[in-house]
Amino acid sequence: MNILSRIFSTKNVDTKNVETKAAETVNMTVQNVPPSFLYNAIFGNGIVTSTQAFKYYRDNAAVAIAVDMIAEAVEEIKPMLMINGEFETDHELINLILNPNGFNDYKEFMGTVIRNYLLTHNSYLLALGNYKFPPLELYPIKPTNIAIYPNVDGYVDQYYMSNTVSDGQYRREVERGKLTKFINEDGLAELYHIMGYSSTADNSQGDSPLTAILGDIQHIIKGNAHNIGLLENGASPSIWVDFGDAPPETELSNRRTNIDQQLTGPENTGKPIVTSSDGQKGKTTITDLTMNNRDMAYEKLNEFANLNVFKRYGIPLPLVTLAASTFNNFHNAILYFYEKAVIPNINTIFGGMSKFLILKYKDLANTDAVITFNPNEIPALMTKKLEEIKTRKDINIESTNELRTMLPDREDIEGGDSVYIQGSMRAIDEEEPEPVTEETIRKDLGIEKEPEEE
Repeated sequence: MNILSRIFSTKNVDTKNVETKAAETVNMTVQNVPPSFLYNAIFGNGIVTSTQAFKYYRDNAAVAIAVDMIAEAVEEIKPMLMINGEFETDHELINLILNPNGFNDYKEFMGTVIRNYLLTHNSYLLALGNYKFPPLELYPIKPTNIAIYPNVDGYVDQYYMSNTVSDGQYRREVERGKLTKFINEDGLAELYHIMGYSSTADNSQGDSPLTAILGDIQHIIKGNAHNIGLLENGASPSIWVDFGDAPPETELSNRRTNIDQQLTGPENTGKPIVTSSDGQKGKTTITDLTMNNRDMAYEKLNEFANLNVFKRYGIPLPLVTLAASTFNNFHNAILYFYEKAVIPNINTIFGGMSKFLILKYKDLANTDAVITFNPNEIPALMTKKLEEIKTRKDINIESTNELRTMLPDREDIEGGDSVYIQGSMRAIDEEEPEPVTEETIRKDLGIEKEPEEE
């Protein structure tokens, strides 16, 4: 269903109130929505739309690889609560996230949530049940299933959702003077929007990260279509057409149209050119149109375009191309991948979940609880921590027990509060012992020095 169908659909609308709802929709569209709303929603106004982003994910290998690499890493990270600096996993909120609904397990749920965000910088969560209480179920909603109505203040006035488990309007309601919620008409469902940065005039939705690399993506897609055309059609012409008979403008236009239909575009790539002339009767000439510099540059441009996609998503090049990979930098690339691509995105998702869900649980409402993860459960981050501990131990300004606090489930040990001087195993706070001499040895052994002979 396209966006116009979603906006004006009467699905799940009480027929007795059709006229009222239609009037409300028209009034809202005219008064509260900027005039360019429908045009921008359909054509994007230079911004990659949600529909386009999902299509690029299906059509472009570089986009799919980058998004899936991050998403698959995020799916393996389990959520937990942090309350007063302590991790907590045994709570009904965490159980809800791990078992969100009857259709999705945690990996499916989180995989959809993170991919929606990575592709569009917009990800939606739907909580079913009375919005004043903990949710009964939690669903990920694709941006393509939502129409957005901005208000004159630049923020969303309401969402209209279709083809989901709870279609309909979700209107903006303000609680406690500043807490904004989007509730459906019967109050039995609430929608939450996790949004990235918006560079447009309003703040109704984030910019897709694909917008900045749209040219690179189109280059890859069209280039692939070009190459497939070469394989299917078996030739690679590059032509300049000059009609020596100086045809009138109408005829020239017709000929140009025929050439466009028969020779231009990726679907015609490589088709041989067949012509006839008044030359020598019975003579057939086949001219090979050789590859020019522009054609030869395609491979390099395609490589640059793919690399730009990976860099846009923070994917280290050693993880995606052998040309940049060595035994020495592969380990560091994995760590960089988590620090620059995985952790920032999962923090955004868990941060949005915290704002949406924490206050629905009375035992968490007045605490500093947040939904997060344990970095010690991520091998790449744990390896970094061990390297940090080793470095700090070599610097030798901290005790063993201080270093043990950096590791999970480590108790203090007896005698571990002292810092020892390297090479002597003497605690740094101990007095320096007297130097060993013959006199100190005799003193320790109780042997008196024999008098010297005169």
